[in-house]
Amino acid sequence: DALMVVEYMQPRCVACKALGPKLDKLARSRNPDSGTRFFAVNALPAMGRALADENDVEALPTVAVYKDGEKLLQRTLAVKEWPDFVRALEEFEHDTESQEFGI
Repeated sequence: DALMVVEYMQPRCVACKALGPKLDKLARSRNPDSGTRFFAVNALPAMGRALADENDVEALPTVAVYKDGEKLLQRTLAVKEWPDFVRALEEFEHDTESQEFGI
């Protein structure tokens, strides 16, 4: 039942550099018992690019939320959209039955 948050990024991407620390802080703030796990995928090397392509990542940074292998949410995020993403994640953590988010 754990949620998995994946950031698709590149080290030289300016928007990724702005979003990365926010994701790190969010990951550190989660209760370990919540089961939510955070990962970053560098979309630059071949393996990371293949994973990004497989998940229809068209721009960076893109953040996706998965549960049991099912993609619940995927958005290319700008810092200004951060509060909406955090709110959506918190709702997923509390009830992931049938949520849809248009952030």
